[in-house]
Parts: sequence; C-alpha cells; structure tokens
Amino acid sequence: MNIFLQCDFDHPLIQNFYQKVDEGYNTAIEDPKFKEWYETKKLPIRGELFLRLSAYTSIFNKMFTRKENSARERHEYYNKQEVALLSEILEKGIFMCAELASLAHYYLKTHGVDNFYVGGELLPKLYEESEELRGGRHIALFTLETIIFNLFMIQHFL
Repeated sequence: MNIFLQCDFDHPLIQNFYQKVDEGYNTAIEDPKFKEWYETKKLPIRGELFLRLSAYTSIFNKMFTRKENSARERHEYYNKQEVALLSEILEKGIFMCAELASLAHYYLKTHGVDNFYVGGELLPKLYEESEELRGGRHIALFTLETIIFNLFMIQHFL
C-alpha cells in the first residue's frame, strides 16, 4: 500500500501537542536536579536533546492512545481518503511508524535538530506474535546522537 499523508502541522491538536512538549522541556531544562543527574550519567547525548526527546515521549503518551488492531482501520482510512490528514490519524488512534516519524521529524526540525528517516523491512519470524508488525515496511526517525545513545545503551545493558 502506498500512503499519502498530508502533515497538517498547523492543526490545533498538533500545535497544542508541540506547545505542551515545549512547556515540559522548558520546565525540565531549568531543574538543577536534572543537570546534576545528567552530569553523573555521562551519556553520549546532549542533555538538551535527551530532555526534548523525553518530554516529547511523555507528552505524546499522555495525549494519544493507539487503538488495538489499528492496522486494519488505518488501511481502510487511507483507502477511503483522497487526502489523509495527520491530525485525523492521531485523533482516531490509528497511527503507526510513518505518522509518528513525520510528527517527530517536524518537531525536531523546528528546534534545530538534524534528523532523518530510515525505512526497513521487518523479518516476519521476529514478529510472528504481532499481526500489525508482521513483515512490511517500517519507518523510524533518528538523529546521529540518538544512534550513538542507542549503541551506548546496548553496550552497557546487554
């Protein structure tokens, strides 16, 4: 399935989300406890980016809930719509990796964080238990620092 998504980043739902992320980030960046914690961890990612991504994830999980078995409804939505809107997909709870990557890409770009999309194939045997993840193309969004951070986490915790 080819999907065509109109990213209506100016929609009030998305603007409200981005505003709440910024508020969470601004509160956390001024917290001396974070600075102290960050200095002791020696993470290979800038504190500002770590906080921005943490605020983003936290607010996203509070504002949006993905429906169970949303793949079928998402597929039907894209097939019925001449123009699929990001805001509607978020409201309906039928978002998957492509929509999540688009939402994050724009947010990070507007805050001066270089980032890029990565597409790939999942191996069916790795995800046999998940109907929605079985095979197919998946998209992720990365910054160079998050790749380094993930490698750091793998090295220290596996």
